Amino acid sequence: MVMDTGLGCTQRYLAYYNAVLACLPSETVHVLPLIGLDPEFQGQKMGQDLS
Repeated sequence: MVMDTGLGCTQRYLAYYNAVLACLPSETVHVLPLIGLDPEFQGQKMGQDLS
């Protein structure tokens, strides 16, 4: 992930993901770790707006 998105983005993602995990009510809850965008919408910072 670091090679594709850079160190700063990876660190922000890991901080976000750990914050989400800390809010889960129990271990029986599962979250999707990543969200992908259709290539038509990539490069428009839409994924950044979701985080």
